[in-house]
Amino acid sequence: MKTVLKWTGWLVLVLLVGVGLLALLGPREKVDLSASFDASLFGDDIDAYFEREEAKFSDIVEGV
Repeated sequence: MKTVLKWTGWLVLVLLVGVGLLALLGPREKVDLSASFDASLFGDDIDAYFEREEAKFSDIVEGV
């Protein structure tokens, strides 16, 4: 019984180390974190912009 537990422990340890190495050394996706902002989309009145955009949805409740 001790032998089975010993091998099971080693197997779990090897699997954990393998998964850890894959996470650390595996390929990474390149992510573009730059933000672009165009203030001309909003115009001078931000409230008018929100009213115009929210009018597209019928289920928005005022004050919630």
